[in-house]
Amino acid sequence: MTFAEFWPVYVRAHSRPATRVAHLVGTLGGWMLVGAAIAERRWWWIAAAVVLAYGLAWVAHFSWSTTPPQLLSIRCSPGGGSAHDVL
Repeated sequence: MTFAEFWPVYVRAHSRPATRVAHLVGTLGGWMLVGAAIAERRWWWIAAAVVLAYGLAWVAHFSWSTTPPQLLSIRCSPGGGSAHDVL
């Protein structure tokens, strides 16, 4: 799926502000935790970063949003999803 095809679907799935904020916080927090894991050489923090990023996104979708996480319904790479959360 191209970005042009994905973007309208993503925007519709994230129309509520609380969902977008949870995605942004999870994504940025996850990447910060990856950076800290590298700097501190605590490799298990990378797993914690994935749990943080995906956990907040899934909580947002199942709590505040009426749409399932897009990972369940369309093909999307985790890196691509992460980039879309920040846009």
